[in-house]
Amino acid sequence: MLNDYFRHQAGIINIESHFRCPDDCNAPGCWMEDVIAETTLFDLIRLSRSLNISVSRLFSQCCRIGLVTCQENIRYKRLLVKMKKPCPFLCGNRCLVHDAKPLNCILFPEYYEIEGLLPELTKKKKSPFP
Repeated sequence: MLNDYFRHQAGIINIESHFRCPDDCNAPGCWMEDVIAETTLFDLIRLSRSLNISVSRLFSQCCRIGLVTCQENIRYKRLLVKMKKPCPFLCGNRCLVHDAKPLNCILFPEYYEIEGLLPELTKKKKSPFP
């Protein structure tokens, strides 16, 4: 059942998102703290299966716990799991887990452009990583 879910999700991603980083990408989504790469349990399971490591090891090595303010009521915070920055799977300008990366990463920069955040991100300094 889990494999069917992952195949379905991969199909949607391949149909809906045709974005690929250009060769000269400075990977702002992969290293900028302002870009939260939120992950789900399903993202972690897919990554752990792809990397052949346990979910708990992946979580402890590559993730952080964070809080985000709920848009509906600013008094409430929502707990989230996010990837550490710079992304541990970033090698130069390439994602080492491109086919298994979290949905939030797949939707970058489209989601940020829709939310109106992309102009702010482009004003930030360039990556400190070569």
